[in-house]
Parts: sequence; structure tokens; C-alpha cells
Amino acid sequence: MSLINKRFKEVRKELSLTQEEYGKVLNIKRSSVGAYEEFRAIVPLDLVPKVMEIANLPMEDMYDFLFDAGYTFKNENN
Repeated sequence: MSLINKRFKEVRKELSLTQEEYGKVLNIKRSSVGAYEEFRAIVPLDLVPKVMEIANLPMEDMYDFLFDAGYTFKNENN
């Protein structure tokens, strides 16, 4: 299981977006969102900064976001 895919879905859930809405915000197809969330495809690394931006996560957290299984969302909404 890819941690980046797990994070991808966590962000969508955190923002209370549907797969369709998430895809529109990220400028990707809803079917791609589903494929990433169901681990049928790996989230491209070039999409990560956009995911972090819409989640209002600091870019300096990118390494932890991608690789730390204990990472918690530290945005200003929490």
C-alpha cells in the first residue's frame, strides 16, 4: 500500500470533498482520483505540492507528509 495514496485520500476527506470536486480542484479526472484512492495507480509526485496547497499544509512538511506514517495534519483549521 502506498502511503502517498493514503495521504491523497485523507486530504480529500479532511476537506469534505467528493471525488468529483477533488478532481476539479486538482485538474484531474474523477476516475484518476478513484484509481489513486483504491491503490490502482500511484499518485504522481508532481501532484503532491498541489494537494498540500489545497489542504493548506506547509511545503516544509512535504517530506513528513509523504514518508511519516505518524504524520498528522497540522493546518490552521485544526
